[in-house]
Amino acid sequence: MTAHKLQPEQVALLRKAHQQTHDRAAADRIKAVILLSEGWESAKVAEALFLDERIVRASFRIFERDGLDGLQAGWSLGLD
Repeated sequence: MTAHKLQPEQVALLRKAHQQTHDRAAADRIKAVILLSEGWESAKVAEALFLDERIVRASFRIFERDGLDGLQAGWSLGLD
């Protein structure tokens, strides 16, 4: 299991962004990152949010690389 650690300030930023966004996909990616940071396993996050597990894992990687802007950008993993 991979440790997904975030600083309290990062979690606060994510929570605020979640409250303010109208983009449901971005909101799901934000929730996934928050739940992973709280110790949830990616499979459980995917199940709870009705997402593909690859989206959950990619969301955390994107947040680490690009920050909140990366989560809010429209993107697709091409899972169709």
